Amino acid sequence: MSSSMAVFDRTLLSKSMLIALCLLVFSFYPFITVLLLSALLSIYSARENDAKWVYGIFVTCFLLVVGAYISLKTGAPDDGNDKLQYLLYVDSFRNNGFVELLLNHPEVVSFGLLYLLSFVSNDNLVFLIYFLLAFSVLYKSFERFLYLFPLFMLIFASTTFFLNLYGNLIRQSLAFSFLLFFVIAAQGRFKYCSYVLAVFSHFSTLVFFPIVFAMKREGILSLKFSLALLCSAFLLSPLITQVFIAFADSSIDIVSNKSDIYTEWDYSSSVSPIRVFLLTVIILVFSRYIPNAYSMKRNVELSMLYVRLYNVLIVMAAVLFLFLSLDKVFERLFFNYYIIWMVFVVCCMFVFLKINMRVICFCLLSFVLMFLVGLRFVNADWFYENNASAILFDNIFEVYFGVFQ
Repeated sequence: MSSSMAVFDRTLLSKSMLIALCLLVFSFYPFITVLLLSALLSIYSARENDAKWVYGIFVTCFLLVVGAYISLKTGAPDDGNDKLQYLLYVDSFRNNGFVELLLNHPEVVSFGLLYLLSFVSNDNLVFLIYFLLAFSVLYKSFERFLYLFPLFMLIFASTTFFLNLYGNLIRQSLAFSFLLFFVIAAQGRFKYCSYVLAVFSHFSTLVFFPIVFAMKREGILSLKFSLALLCSAFLLSPLITQVFIAFADSSIDIVSNKSDIYTEWDYSSSVSPIRVFLLTVIILVFSRYIPNAYSMKRNVELSMLYVRLYNVLIVMAAVLFLFLSLDKVFERLFFNYYIIWMVFVVCCMFVFLKINMRVICFCLLSFVLMFLVGLRFVNADWFYENNASAILFDNIFEVYFGVFQ
């Protein structure tokens, strides 16, 4: 009994010392600490380790630093910066009642949350809390697969989508978090609630309604059916374009107020996402040829997640093919597919790679991605009060002095 207590005491002491060390380093160099933790935790997770307290430390540090960084984005008037529009929303909510809000903005979940947060006088704090809530839902999605989260987070943060989603497409960030929760974690009789919350956070999520049927299927979609579905959607794209343009010219005020956003768009700016989309679809389809008997014997739950993600992505890809000619619409929908595709890629690495090979791959990827994330954040326009590079060496007190000033 005494020996077991001694082991317990040593374990508790080692955990306490590790937490204390992380907090000490974090207080002086919060951003660099988060980058290092993300890389080390990715390597740690390669063996499917799921110690919740370890991931909890990382996510807490991540939220504190990145939340402040995003909340300090300037509201500079620019075509690529929606922050000013959201600042105007918050000011409007402070002067008008909730009924007025519902009449103009029926997406009651995201706008309702902004309305509640408008009672906070500090605008930076409003967007910090919004980010914390949206990202917490996203993290909750990985509760049963925590070991997928660190590498996914590194891949996600190294792309343009992360800062664009949480710093620009603010309502869609909440909608996507609920959508991802529905795809990965929702279960029980209330599992569809998360999808409803996603729709009423941003109505664009409604176009992905067919994934509800994909979620009900237990087995993986056959290759022939997958290709037939994608080809059919591509052929129907011109018809959907005509229907959508007719709908955009509707006399309904809510529709007509937003129609220009989705119909007046320069095609050249959307060429790159379309190319990336086609490449991801090819990789998705070819993943069906990779034998996964190794994983099926080891981790049935993870293999089931692989099947679910494949089915969902095939259906989402078919939806995107329908809107391929509507460039602005495609771009607004594409990030939902692409981020879930990133989860799928990480899941495939756990499904198809044996542990030793996985550790080697994660070691190589983690530090490269860590460097790319650092570059992405340091060189971002408008973020951290237009002084993004300062996040590298500011301590945690300097970071939050900017938030509360």
